[in-house]
Amino acid sequence: MLKYRRKNLGISQKYLAEKIGITQGYMSKLENLKCKNINISIISTISDELILDPVDVFLFFYTSYKNKQR
Repeated sequence: MLKYRRKNLGISQKYLAEKIGITQGYMSKLENLKCKNINISIISTISDELILDPVDVFLFFYTSYKNKQR
């Protein structure tokens, strides 16, 4: 979802990471669902930059992690 949206907006991973205030490596982990601890401020900032509803971004992470636990 995040990677798809970012690419549709023509934004590089590096640029988005800088705008959010995180490393490109961490942004990559977020896009590939490799991070377990994501705080609400990162979700909010990602939502703002990618013009997405923060609830949708939260649910994306929540359901993805919940499905991985099965």
